[in-house]
Amino acid sequence: MTVFLFAGPSLPRTVRERCAARARVLPPVAAGDLPRLAACPGDVVGIVDGFFHRRPAVRHKEILDLLSRGVRVHGAASMGALRAAELAAFGMTGHGRVFADYRSGALSADDEVALLHGTEDEDYEPYTEALVNVRYAVADAVGRGLLARTAAETVLRAGARLPFTERTRRAIVAAAAHDGLPHGDLAAVREVLDRVPDVKRQDALALVDAVVGRAEAGPLTGGAGRSWQLRETLHLRQWRSAARGEEDPAAGWVPEEQVHRLAQVLAVDYPAFRERTGLRYLATGPLAAPDGTVAGGPGPGPDDGPVARVLERLRLLGLLAPGASADPGLDRWCTAAERDLEDAARTVRAASRALFPHPVLAWHDPFLAELKAVGTYAVVRERLVECLLFHRELRRQRPTLQLAQLRSENILAHFAGRWGRQDLQDAVLERGFATVDDFLATARAFYLYDKARPDAEPLVLHPPAAHGGREAAGPAEFVPPPVAP
Repeated sequence: MTVFLFAGPSLPRTVRERCAARARVLPPVAAGDLPRLAACPGDVVGIVDGFFHRRPAVRHKEILDLLSRGVRVHGAASMGALRAAELAAFGMTGHGRVFADYRSGALSADDEVALLHGTEDEDYEPYTEALVNVRYAVADAVGRGLLARTAAETVLRAGARLPFTERTRRAIVAAAAHDGLPHGDLAAVREVLDRVPDVKRQDALALVDAVVGRAEAGPLTGGAGRSWQLRETLHLRQWRSAARGEEDPAAGWVPEEQVHRLAQVLAVDYPAFRERTGLRYLATGPLAAPDGTVAGGPGPGPDDGPVARVLERLRLLGLLAPGASADPGLDRWCTAAERDLEDAARTVRAASRALFPHPVLAWHDPFLAELKAVGTYAVVRERLVECLLFHRELRRQRPTLQLAQLRSENILAHFAGRWGRQDLQDAVLERGFATVDDFLATARAFYLYDKARPDAEPLVLHPPAAHGGREAAGPAEFVPPPVAP
């Protein structure tokens, strides 16, 4: 059993270091982190802190995905308390006072647990105060007769009105004074706030005791028996796809899907690679629709040629009418030079593009598999690492630069020159993009890197020797029909 613990400002460094002997201690969780864990049934994930401001917050469905696969998920204190309260009915286990109050409805605002803090190197030093700690402090002071209830309500209203990034103790007192808190109560409020108990830390320690401290004693309890089934949506598939990859010591996370996308944009022979790989897959791969359902029917015979096999598969999938060799919906994926081809040749070419948009590749990416099979995956990955390092240095030099700010016409002009093509709509079709806008959405990530390296060696996916060897060893050789000049 492996224990994963996501923690930051709610746990002091000494506790995190002590936990590291028995658990994988990770920074605050964010969207996309959970699918990367490769957690197995019986493993335990403890969520204390999580990002939500500069990075997207951890998604509910990422947690549900873990729960559905037999991974126990616990939460407390901060983001963990929020998600545990929201997903308790699905088996996520919550700990502590903050969780209990969110679950009961006594707390409702997400920003009550939010605070501004430093980096991991700065031990997540807090710069602001979590409003939930202020709430518990003034409630305790009212109960002990140290503060009037009306004064406590004024303080909480003032604190709630402040953005969490400005919610310091001094700012809360100033806002309460501005709201009319009597001068005589200000001294009492200052004294109460100077002694605010860190309830978030207490709750975080309770979670640590439950998921780390007791892990060696035997199986953990928690997580009700599952009576629900998780629907495997396209978004979930895409998150899992984005989570496939590996950590590079210099560049950080290198996602596999980006290896393919870089090749799709930068490799000089990608159009031929895509057509050859796509058609081989259609002729010999699993006969399944993009939604995962398997088509019925007898299927193509073993003696049929590759074009006939592709056409029969398209008919079985309902993409061609019985006996037909062409369809207007597929014809839109043909370039101007291909529209005069005979029906079968035109259709198989179009199918190699139309049937593999990025969302479908989240289920299975035959192009990525082919890159690995022919031995060029490592070469493309090395280029991607260079690209990631280039952008890291670029962000250091120009921290305000956003890829969305790049002018589309400049990107298109660059690649038109790089490919020696002016018919960009046809050029991007050959690379598997439905439209120029689809191409732009992918190419932005590689444009500046490619522009900065005008004399770089061309990226080639199928060197003659490797290509010949792969074709000879492949299950079915497919030679695309020629295009008339």
